[in-house]
Amino acid sequence: MSLTSDLGGFRLFALGALLAGTMTASNLMQFALGALAPVFASELSLSRSLLGALITAYYVAAAVFSLLAAGVADRVGGRRAVVGLLLLAAVGFVAVAAAPTYGWLVAGVGLAGAATAMSNPTTNAALSRGDYGEWHGTLVGVKQAGVQIAAFIAGAALPPLALAVGWRSALLGCAAIGLALLPLVTMVPADAGAGARADAEGGEDPSPHRFPSVVRYLASYAFLMGAGMATVTTYLVLYAHERAGLGQGTAGMLLAVVGISAVVARIAWATVAGRLRGGWRTGLVGMAAAAVAGIALFVAGAAATWSLWAGAIVIGFSGSSWTAVAMLAVIDVVPASRVARASGHVLAGFYTGLCITPPAFGAIVDVTGAYWPAWGLTAAAFVAATALSWTSLHRFGSRNRARDLGSSGRRHPQT
Repeated sequence: MSLTSDLGGFRLFALGALLAGTMTASNLMQFALGALAPVFASELSLSRSLLGALITAYYVAAAVFSLLAAGVADRVGGRRAVVGLLLLAAVGFVAVAAAPTYGWLVAGVGLAGAATAMSNPTTNAALSRGDYGEWHGTLVGVKQAGVQIAAFIAGAALPPLALAVGWRSALLGCAAIGLALLPLVTMVPADAGAGARADAEGGEDPSPHRFPSVVRYLASYAFLMGAGMATVTTYLVLYAHERAGLGQGTAGMLLAVVGISAVVARIAWATVAGRLRGGWRTGLVGMAAAAVAGIALFVAGAAATWSLWAGAIVIGFSGSSWTAVAMLAVIDVVPASRVARASGHVLAGFYTGLCITPPAFGAIVDVTGAYWPAWGLTAAAFVAATALSWTSLHRFGSRNRARDLGSSGRRHPQT
């Protein structure tokens, strides 16, 4: 597909809006659970442990379905997969809103987790069939910014909306987001049949579950970045309130700063990486290293409040933005017929990382009575990601540079 002849400015804008909106609708639940936690605790009499179990159930479902559902997007094509994803996201919100008991609430959250698991594989599959020239990286960044838009909506709109109309009605309103996007699905390039997709890739794919070694590297990197970011999103507000003395509302704004910074950063990182040969490799190194600096600023924030805000901006531009560049890498180096499955493989590593570190972080704080040793755990995850990406920068840069990206930064399949 030629951008100038087939898409045009309006259709390009509409495609970007659809992809960003799809990511927003399918990732909103993970932030809604945190934003509405006080409401759940009071109206449903849920303890902190039950609330924690609810969030764990969400990420476990996301990790499992990352591998199971990704192949569906490869088989049915991007356009059909986007339709299914938007419907599933809406069903997840309706199920949680209508849940009469905790068990049904967990089931509804599981559906929402499945939608989140499908979000990146599906939208990557939708992008992999087109040639968008110099706008390729920007489109990836715009779609990834949808996740942080979801965080902003959850934090800014859901709590007051829940107070005004009730949390169930507020979640039903969230279900409408995905349904409203359905008319724009025609912006996704038309799906080819399985045979046509194989022909486009140069014949039948004999190894649908084998990926370039770079995908295994990205999955490992995702695991480490997820392990680090899980503690930031879970404990930053509490840390700022307890150690820096910020009010709860002010402390909560730290996450909003992370989210707003990440919206800008995801578009910027992906645009730059998409226009440079192999730019995603360098970008991943820089983001992991910057995340270490962000944690150092958080530690200093216990004595200097300004450091917390600076750290939130740095984390927004690093730890919260790496997925834009990683998904660009998947689209660039994996044949289109396997993009969704490769994306699911990478995201499974990420969701696994999200599951494991929050309990350890909390235990360290409980045992030591201090946050700095726990932040050391977070920094260790980011340091490991920096070391991995630095090693891989030279490994893949020397071996695969010519094969991974074309000279224009367009998708160039590697087998």
